Amino acid sequence: MKTATIASVLAFGFTATVNADCFSGGNLWGDIAVAVGKASDACNKIGSVTFAPGETKRVCENAADGKTKFEFLVQNIASTTQTLQTNNCNEGLGREIRGCKNGGDSNDGTFRFVGDPNDGSCPL
Repeated sequence: MKTATIASVLAFGFTATVNADCFSGGNLWGDIAVAVGKASDACNKIGSVTFAPGETKRVCENAADGKTKFEFLVQNIASTTQTLQTNNCNEGLGREIRGCKNGGDSNDGTFRFVGDPNDGSCPL
């Protein structure tokens, strides 16, 4: 089950709307700083890259405990090709960690960002 949230962010003189859903159950992120670091690792693996409309990239990162994995997804939801910058990826995935204790799913109108902590380890 998800809880819906809509937030407006004021930055550089313009307002951007962010649609967000936090997951209401499941695993917790644990140490937020570690989870944000893993999201940053995921964004570095994705890199500054061009996405075709609807294109999705997924990255799985293992937590140090060996029992938890962090699953990240970034998807172009625009109808045109878009370039994702690493800093935008960090911001989007970081929002899921800092704002949603069980992970979540949000979009900024161009990209969809999902972060989800789960039991297990990432496939090799």
